[in-house]
Amino acid sequence: MPPVFNTPSYWLQVIALAFIYFFAAQLGLSVASLPGDITPVWPSAGIALAALLLRGLPLSLGVFIGSFLVEVILHPINLTTFSLGFMIATANTIEPIIIALIIRRFSTAGMGRGLLTYSSNVFILVITATLVPMLSATMGVGALMLLHVAPWSLFTDIWLTWWKSVVVGIILFTPLILVWQQRVIFVRRGALELIAFAASLALVSILVFGYNYPIEYSFIPLLMWATFRFSQHLTFFLVALISMMAVVFTVQGMGPFVRVDQNDALLLLQSFMGAVTVSTLFLSATIIERQETLLLLEQKVADRTAELQHANQEISSLNQQLHAENIRMGAELSVTRQLQEMVLPKAEELASIDDLDIAGFMEPASEIGGDYYDVLAHADGVKIGIGDVTGHGLASGVLMLMVQTAVRTLLANNVSDPRHFLNVLNRALYENLQRMQSDKNLTLSLLDYQQGRLRISGQHEEVLLIRKDGKVERLDPIDLGFMVGIEPDISDFVTHTDIHLQAGDGIVLYTDGITEA
Repeated sequence: MPPVFNTPSYWLQVIALAFIYFFAAQLGLSVASLPGDITPVWPSAGIALAALLLRGLPLSLGVFIGSFLVEVILHPINLTTFSLGFMIATANTIEPIIIALIIRRFSTAGMGRGLLTYSSNVFILVITATLVPMLSATMGVGALMLLHVAPWSLFTDIWLTWWKSVVVGIILFTPLILVWQQRVIFVRRGALELIAFAASLALVSILVFGYNYPIEYSFIPLLMWATFRFSQHLTFFLVALISMMAVVFTVQGMGPFVRVDQNDALLLLQSFMGAVTVSTLFLSATIIERQETLLLLEQKVADRTAELQHANQEISSLNQQLHAENIRMGAELSVTRQLQEMVLPKAEELASIDDLDIAGFMEPASEIGGDYYDVLAHADGVKIGIGDVTGHGLASGVLMLMVQTAVRTLLANNVSDPRHFLNVLNRALYENLQRMQSDKNLTLSLLDYQQGRLRISGQHEEVLLIRKDGKVERLDPIDLGFMVGIEPDISDFVTHTDIHLQAGDGIVLYTDGITEA
């Protein structure tokens, strides 16, 4: 329960949080390298947000006291120090309060570990942890400049360092604290697998930090291994452990992140770990969602018909609510548009694919839609996906992101059979749509290319095949699949067709935005 102001327990919690905040700040300040004691490492931000989410907003007093003491104790006592301490403490306190309020307003699973088990909630955490610190960074850096603690010429460098340290501090330490507040779930694995995992982690760590081999991205498959095979507790602990180990070695001048300027080195390191942590958060939430979806499917089999009728009523009710909430969701739509564009394949990815020349373009309408395309190179060839979600708005954009994640996950698990691939993807999305009480669905075609052969499966718009002699063939995939998300099992509808391509041949894939225009 949230603390009460007039109880001894509340004041003990405030004092404890202030002490922990102050101690964590000292660890960050030990690598400060810019005027005003600005450091690229700030774990206190993640600790503060976790405390407010777990114990309530009144504990923000502990954040203010801890932040104020950081400034006052470490600097000469004068009016400037007290003024600066008050301004920075205010900025550092407002930041977790705003983030906690947004999470509590829009989260669908409450606080604690539930925040990390749904990809939509992880999305809210990541977005707020990215945007809100811009305010605290502006307030804090502005205070440094106004009180002449730092020169205006360094405003950009100090602001960027402040902002990035807070963002990484939140997405790294808040999930770690939240998940370890819950009961530890031990996943039994074979002794050989545990030994192999530990040996792999030790080997990569030694090569990266001991011998300066530039293979730091090798930590990503190891974290994916932990995410798929072990608990969230171990996964987030490893993320924090690797981050702290990287900071220590970088400060000692060891590892691939070392630069002439230590602040630049730590900023580079924080960018890498931030990207790794966000990817791990989304992957972990997606896996848990999929596991819960499969369990829910087993529970529903016996009374499927009755529950579908009930679900249809709930879907209709939700549609009415969504229409009434369009204004409130305007801000979310803008964020969703940005996230959609972030997951599109980059030009350098397309250019790196051998044997094919690929160009892609997507321009969302003024209202967020659910158009989807992706190009994924893998060991056996290239998988190309294109689809179109019904309707517009937040739900359509979220469903598009679910499709992108599901395709990547299945591909990472070496699911190659087109019929099985589409059916498993459909089943996962169907259960998520039922949970969302949404009537959304989508057309989706998947194309697998390997050594001149193009295998097409799934239902979508026509595929235009342009031969090198100028002849144009129109291939209609209407009979190669079924709408995704309507029925739990579409395996009877899914088939495929093969096209053989020669040098100079080309294909055109598009969504109905082209034909409607």
